[in-house]
Amino acid sequence: MSASAGGGAMRRPLRFDEVREVVRLEERRLAAAVARLAEFSEPFAGGVLARGAPGLWVNACYGAGLEPEPAPANARPEAPGADGGFPGGIRAVGVAHAPDERRETSAQPVRQRLDRESIAHLCAFHRAAGVEPRIELAPFVEPESLSALAEFGFVVRGFDSVLARSLEDIDPGSPSEAPPGIAIEAVDADDPAAVDACARVALSGFPAATSPAAEASLESMRRALALPGVSAIVAKAEAEADHEAETDGTDGPQGRIVAAGAIEVIGAVACLFGASVAPAARRRGIQGALLRERLRMSRAAGARYATIGSRPGAATERNARRLGFELAYIRTAFVRPEAGLVAIVE
Repeated sequence: MSASAGGGAMRRPLRFDEVREVVRLEERRLAAAVARLAEFSEPFAGGVLARGAPGLWVNACYGAGLEPEPAPANARPEAPGADGGFPGGIRAVGVAHAPDERRETSAQPVRQRLDRESIAHLCAFHRAAGVEPRIELAPFVEPESLSALAEFGFVVRGFDSVLARSLEDIDPGSPSEAPPGIAIEAVDADDPAAVDACARVALSGFPAATSPAAEASLESMRRALALPGVSAIVAKAEAEADHEAETDGTDGPQGRIVAAGAIEVIGAVACLFGASVAPAARRRGIQGALLRERLRMSRAAGARYATIGSRPGAATERNARRLGFELAYIRTAFVRPEAGLVAIVE
């Protein structure tokens, strides 16, 4: 483990221009991931509008309202292609475990602005599936977009801290050290049993694990862990060294998994997600070890920045700050409450 990976002594703060780049990269990554995971999605105001089973986190609009990435002077206008590609690199087709099982996409035209017409469409899109209309926005959106949302009765539901750090000080060499009695191993994305065991532990630390949407959330996590660009790791307890952990966690193909975490690397940005530690294995440095190893993996995969989302003030944010992450921006969730419509489990 490199010295810098442990605390970021050589890490410099992000410059303002880098923060703006992180916002653009992370919002585009998130929108593309949602488009691949949701049952139904369409390009919308520079991001993606999606829906799935009631209660799932994909039931929202993500990545909308930001300025588009400047195109080269000689670039031709993009249009939906036969492979499901859309302008901005967002793909509205996801592939599940079966090669011929594809996510459903819309033939709607691309909506580029958050105006009254597009917001009315967002409401109808979600209402048709019985889910609460929702849009999550990063900073730098136009003030007119917020005014239009207010006119339609949207209110603030909550906030997510998006933390980020540069990876230039991270050594991509040897794997990070694990706490005594713990082994950190990569998950084989082609092994359904390994993916399932990892997904169960990764989901266990989130409210969705015990909600009516638990089964749908577990399937969504399985699909996420098997996506191209995603790599997952697990922490396994050595039984002879940790009898307490034997009563907690999930049985994997070759041992008892007590923690899990994943990364998705898209170009210059790596998002760290899906991290959970079984209750009996907490306060042993496992979360920090998973963070350090995923930072190393992100740098080795060619990313320049790492991001991680957290509820403000949560343990995830505190752990990330110890390893050099800083607050890059706040993502705000706006919803239009309506009786009888199902909200996202949070």
